[in-house]
This record gives sequence, C-alpha cells and structure tokens, in this order.
Amino acid sequence: MNGFVLPGYYRLISAVITPLNGDGIEILGLIPEFSIEESLDKDSIRGSALVYDNIGLLEDLPLRGEELLTIQIEDALKNRVTHEFAIYKITDVEIKKTNDGLTYKIHFMSKYSFEAMFRRIIEPFDDTVSNIVENIFNNYYPGSKQLILESTIGLFRCVIPNYTPMQAMNFLANRAYSRKSPSCSFRFFETSENYYFVSDEYLINRFLENKEEIKEFTFSDAVDKSGTEFLAQMKNLVEIRNSDRVNSAMDLISGAYRSNVIEIDLIKRQVTLPGRSNKYEYDYQKAKKNYMSSSGKGQGQDTHTDDFINGYFTPENERRYIVIRDYDDSGTKQLRGDQFIPEIVTNRLAYRNHLNHTVVYAKAHGRLDLRAGDIINIKVPEFKISSNPRQNRQLSGYYMINDLTHVFNKDIHQTDMKLVKYDWSTRE
Repeated sequence: MNGFVLPGYYRLISAVITPLNGDGIEILGLIPEFSIEESLDKDSIRGSALVYDNIGLLEDLPLRGEELLTIQIEDALKNRVTHEFAIYKITDVEIKKTNDGLTYKIHFMSKYSFEAMFRRIIEPFDDTVSNIVENIFNNYYPGSKQLILESTIGLFRCVIPNYTPMQAMNFLANRAYSRKSPSCSFRFFETSENYYFVSDEYLINRFLENKEEIKEFTFSDAVDKSGTEFLAQMKNLVEIRNSDRVNSAMDLISGAYRSNVIEIDLIKRQVTLPGRSNKYEYDYQKAKKNYMSSSGKGQGQDTHTDDFINGYFTPENERRYIVIRDYDDSGTKQLRGDQFIPEIVTNRLAYRNHLNHTVVYAKAHGRLDLRAGDIINIKVPEFKISSNPRQNRQLSGYYMINDLTHVFNKDIHQTDMKLVKYDWSTRE
C-alpha cells in the first residue's frame, strides 16, 4: 500500500546546516541517528544527532554552535514535517581509528526559542496573565508558529525581573488562574505545529469535543506481521511499561487528598490558621467532581477506596502550605487584585498527582502525527487466560501524551511516549 517493507520506516528528505552568514550544506548522509523531543514540561522542542564527519565539517566550516539546522522528514503514513532548529552545543567528539574523520553529537533546539533565549525582559505589567503572555509572545517569539492561548482571570500587576522570555512564560504559568480550569495546571510548551499556554483541561477538552481526532492504539501480539496488515501494525504499540502502579506514601506526602494553606495577610494584619478557619482547607473528595479527567469532567475513577481515603488521609496528616499575602482582593487600583495563590497551590499539586496516578511508557512505530498534549485511546487486553478476554481496566483508556521522543536510527523510526491517565479504572 505504502511501498514500505517495515512499519516505522521513514525517509529523511533533507538535513541542511546553514552558517550564520553563508550557504547551506546538505548533511543527509552524515547523520545515521538523531532524535527530536516534545514535552508538556519543556518550553521548546529539542533534539540531538550523531554525526559521522569525514568531510571536515566540524573544523572547516567550522561549527560554532550558531548554525541553523533544517530537517525535513516523512514517516510511513506519508506525514511530512519540516523543523527549523538552531545548533547550540557540540559534544562527544572522537577521532576515528583510521584517522580519516570524526564522530560527534550536535544538540539543537527550536530556532525561535533559541532566539528568544538571548533576550531579557525588565518590564512592568498590569493586565490578566493571558494578556501578558500574548504581549510577550508577540514581542519576543518571531516566526510563523502561533500561540494557542487559554484566557485567565484576575488582574496581575508585576515587574518581570530580568527574565528570559521562556523564564517569564513559566513564571506566568505558575500564577495563571481560570475558573473554567479548576486544576490551575497551566503550561507553556512547544510542539512541531504551535506554542501553547493552556491548562490540562483545555488539552483534554479539545479532543473530547472532537473525538474523531483521538487516535486509537492496540497492544497485542496477535497483529498480523506479514505486511498485509500494515496499518494495523502502525496502530499497535510495540511495548508498554507501567513502572509505578501505586504509591500511597507519595499520595500522603504530596497533599493529593488533603491540604491546607496558612495565609499571612500583611495588608489586613491577620493569619488564617488551620483548625480555626476552613477557608483554605482542601479535600480532594469534594473537589474531584470539578476536575477534568481523561474521559471527561468528573469521570475519573480513584486509585483508593473511599474507606481508605477517609480513614488515612486526615486533618492530622494533611500537607500544609504557607502563603504571604501582600495583595488586596477589593480590586482597588492602589493594590494588586486577588492572586488566587491558595487555590492555585492546592488544586494544581493535587490534580497533577492524580493525573500521574497511571503513568505508562509506550513505544510505537514512528508516527509524525502525534504531538505532546494529544489524547490517544489505548486498548489493552486483560493479562489472563480467557476464551473471551476483556479490556484491561487499569491500562486501557484515554491517555494524554506528556513526553514524546521521535528516535530515528538508520532506516527505522520509533516514537517513545510518556503517557498519563487521570483515571485509575476505565469504564467499558
């Protein structure tokens, strides 16, 4: 059908290194191995490549860590992607035993994130966090990629204190608040298509509202590997690892079920103390109905039983946070408005702990149509002898791609993923 012998085959169409002031040099035959990584936890696409240099590229060009690397790739499903990277580091230089060349590794990152890295922001802002983010992106991130932005509420007055644009974006993500996204789990990250400043709820919602875009994967040895079922092989995961199934100690330490905020209000000269006030008391059992699981709002199944939660996660062992409040909630112009810090702290840490309750590391035949932040549906059979096996309730279901690494080794392309699932047990 596709003319490919193996699933995961890919074609490196071009790989061109361009000096700052010079012509491009094609290095297509010099890089037998390379990888490209996207992650919800990183602000830019990054990667590295092994170079077999027998033309004197490193020393004659020479490579200075200021070159542009343009790569064009096509996968086995005819998905084609073009990346513009900036080379920023060269490591592991070794001389061949025959003394006729070098091997080394070049490290690269998104061209536009690289350019933003060399700028600094010292500027006052008085606006919503989302408007500040849009302002910074438009002024400091050149290029054709768009920013997918989720609106926030609350007036935020601040001075960005000599941060790079990337540091400023991460600082603002930690202060972003939206009632539409109770988890307050905002992130700034980059994919092969766009930049994003959004919450986890935004990422989940966009796929649940367009379920035809959710890609399905199986995990089965029964898939025909003769070549006639090429598409079925491309949709079948090569490997699944569930390395950390349950960790009750971490649930306790992280404040995933109970926490409380001690607020020291410098303006009103008062302290909110646990036991005397339940203003900032956090109880996951009450809050969870507001959260967006991988399957939809309030649909998540919990790891622990209600009896265990009520018996072991108590006010005595709840996690405590201290917040210094130097702002006012009256909305006056003389003081900063409400920053929602207690709500952000308790909700974000609890939600992300539950989001990572089921973490799966999966390997798939290389696909360029997958991106960090995508939702995929995995169907895993029960691991027991049965004439009519059902789906594994813990490992099957909707997952969000947290990390995504495309590994290209000679002629084979593999996609490694870290997948997170809010749901403990999937409903069939």
